[in-house]
Amino acid sequence: MPKILIKLATTLLFTILWVNSALALTLNSVSLGVSDGLSQSNVTSIVEDADGYIWIGTVNGLNRYDGKEFRHYFPSPENDLPSAFIRSLFISDSGNMYIGTDKGLAVYDRLTDRVIALNSETFIHEQAIWSISQSKENIIIGTEDSVYITQEKSQQSTLTLKKSYSGDFNGVKQALLFEDDVYIRNYAGEIINASKNTLIDDKVTNIDISNGKIILYKETGIFYSQSLESSINSPNSTAKCDTLQYQAANVISLKTIAGCLKSKHFFGR
Repeated sequence: MPKILIKLATTLLFTILWVNSALALTLNSVSLGVSDGLSQSNVTSIVEDADGYIWIGTVNGLNRYDGKEFRHYFPSPENDLPSAFIRSLFISDSGNMYIGTDKGLAVYDRLTDRVIALNSETFIHEQAIWSISQSKENIIIGTEDSVYITQEKSQQSTLTLKKSYSGDFNGVKQALLFEDDVYIRNYAGEIINASKNTLIDDKVTNIDISNGKIILYKETGIFYSQSLESSINSPNSTAKCDTLQYQAANVISLKTIAGCLKSKHFFGR
């Protein structure tokens, strides 16, 4: 989540938790749209880089916002974007920004201010890139029906394939490495163990890992477990976070709720 958005969400969260519920909550906000220079109004992803630029992916173009104006990136002789339909954006620990489109993957070169087509050793081809994430040194790429565990090389525009998983995944919105398995959340909200190609749970809006436990966000609450395999069949295998914390998680990623993550109430059972 961009730092600007994290600060705003954190302020909102702790206001909800500590301010008397009878007090009105007022937030100042600025809306930016096509009339302000955004290339398209359907936004698919947002990240903030180390230089403070806000990158916004839309269904028609990649946008960089410096706080005053937008710069656009489209497929062109200068930019090797596979497509103008941006599905996902991700900045790795090394600082590389990966751009997932509906026809393949690219990376942004900060030195030349250009988008470079990614050399993925032919394993991605022109697949739609639904998600990009990182686990330790692994860059995880999710497509319609595949998950690729890759590693960055010294060359900025190259990823090396370490392992891949395929199945009837129906759009990999999230992919996480947990112990020796890969878990995915698909477009329909199903949790699938990609390593074993088995359904684990459904109606999940988000999935996360913290302190050696895996967390599922559902409409009925937040659930965590050390053994996700049994969660769909055994209600007693998962513990539930209270409603207030669940409501707060709809505002901000669980990773930023430091108090909840470290509290005995949440992880001390």
